[in-house]
Amino acid sequence: MELRRPLVVAHRGASGEAPENTLPAFELARAQQADAVEFDVRVTADGHFVVIHDATVDRTTNGRGEVAALTLAEIKALDAGSWFDPAFAGTRVPTLAEVLGWAAGAIDLCIEVKTPFPEPVLADLLQAVAGYPRRRLLLASFDWQLVRRLKLLAPWAQVGLIWGRRPPADPFEFARRLGGANLHPNVALVDQAFVEKAHRFGLRVFVWTVDGPDLAVALGKMGVDGIVTDYPAKIRSALLTLSPPEPG
Repeated sequence: MELRRPLVVAHRGASGEAPENTLPAFELARAQQADAVEFDVRVTADGHFVVIHDATVDRTTNGRGEVAALTLAEIKALDAGSWFDPAFAGTRVPTLAEVLGWAAGAIDLCIEVKTPFPEPVLADLLQAVAGYPRRRLLLASFDWQLVRRLKLLAPWAQVGLIWGRRPPADPFEFARRLGGANLHPNVALVDQAFVEKAHRFGLRVFVWTVDGPDLAVALGKMGVDGIVTDYPAKIRSALLTLSPPEPG
């Protein structure tokens, strides 16, 4: 049987080699031929979508405070690169619009929607991404009820269910009720039986976060559809022993 190479998804960009969730990390991921880029979206105090993982700016910038309590101008004034390496000094937290402009419809994007996201803000988010090619866009969250609301607002959206320990509901049944969804479990929760069951349901499996080449190859042989990694070049190289992924 021919083994299909999983898609390589750059976790917050090539975040092992550049500051996470920044344009340099995304550009490096593209240069390393990642199949997709994953990043996180939050909303500022004045209603702008910014790309940052944590609820606060403390860990990944030289500032302090909650993203939701800061304006876009305040966040844009922060250095989002020096914490990782002085070579990235002056790097800024990008807006969602800036990342969409950078991607220019030419690379797959997986957007993790951070909570809380009230209904009007979800609608604004869907409007913000409406111009991006639908086949190249996936919206995912640990909050499965948020994913359900996304599908109600935008039945066209490709969505993903993320979980790290115990899922909040049966992932196969929940995905079925949504009319389909990608499954994004922590890698420790995945085995051959899980992958086979997902595929019987017509669902794709994307595992996170995988930085070891041997584990990546084992997962590829298991049949996972995508591997989320901080080191796309290293994982892509390891997976070249398998066949290319199916197009589309």
